[in-house]
Amino acid sequence: MPVGFDRNPHMGWKMLNKVAVDSNALSYLVDAVFSPSEPPKEIQEEKISLFRSYVYLENMFYVMPTVKTEFLKIKENSKLAKHISTSGIMLRELETKQINKVNRVAEFYSGFHKGEKNFSDCKILAECEILGMDILLSYDEDFVERLKNKSMKVSLMFPSEFWKVSGVPSGSEIRKQPLESNPMSKSTWWRW
Repeated sequence: MPVGFDRNPHMGWKMLNKVAVDSNALSYLVDAVFSPSEPPKEIQEEKISLFRSYVYLENMFYVMPTVKTEFLKIKENSKLAKHISTSGIMLRELETKQINKVNRVAEFYSGFHKGEKNFSDCKILAECEILGMDILLSYDEDFVERLKNKSMKVSLMFPSEFWKVSGVPSGSEIRKQPLESNPMSKSTWWRW
């Protein structure tokens, strides 16, 4: 599945693909949005890539039903509130009524990504297929490595891979500028 981008001289870079985030990627995006601090070294490249993709590309990230179900289980109220506001305001949540089809496709993927704990990953990829996503971003190495080329419809990749293929030139216009009141507006670690 090719990743498509286009350059509009009046609007900046825009996506030609529908991009979904898994639960880990959503949590990392929430962390970046609510914390002006530079991410820790071990996950820095992925978090920066994800945040840059969000702010520099004129695209909307999508949240699959299983991702929403997972983050709604967060017990810490402030963390849950941040996930709800990020998912509901900055991203687009999708729903599907094709539960049986999702489960059948997820069962197929579970043959490559075994275990009860991994079944929700398989459901997220299945939902992406059924809901017409082109790309699914994840930080989960096992998930990406085991299912990377299994879908004929969805490219499963790390945020760093996605950012690299976007080809956004350094110094490009920021499409979603943090408000001046947001601590991210004063941070420079994510700027390209």
